[in-house]
Amino acid sequence: MCFETTAWAIKQNELNPTTNLVLIKLASFKNQETGQCNPSQKKLAALCNVSVSRLNYHLSALIAKGMIVRERKEKANKAILPSQYWFPLAPKKRP
Repeated sequence: MCFETTAWAIKQNELNPTTNLVLIKLASFKNQETGQCNPSQKKLAALCNVSVSRLNYHLSALIAKGMIVRERKEKANKAILPSQYWFPLAPKKRP
């Protein structure tokens, strides 16, 4: 868990409450050392008590506001891997 990113997410009070919850839960998956944040949509949706399609609605809202960036990757056999999420507006890890 990256405490700086999670603390930043908690302070974002201009969002719809469910969108804010998605941001907070997503931030809690960010690895403090590597910066990786790639929870499965199924797991994130369950933690937020929403369907996967509703989760995608809230993720799209966060992307539109520039609060997150989603990077999707595929394996050579076209299997889709969990998305990687970035937080461009969150404070950077302190040295």
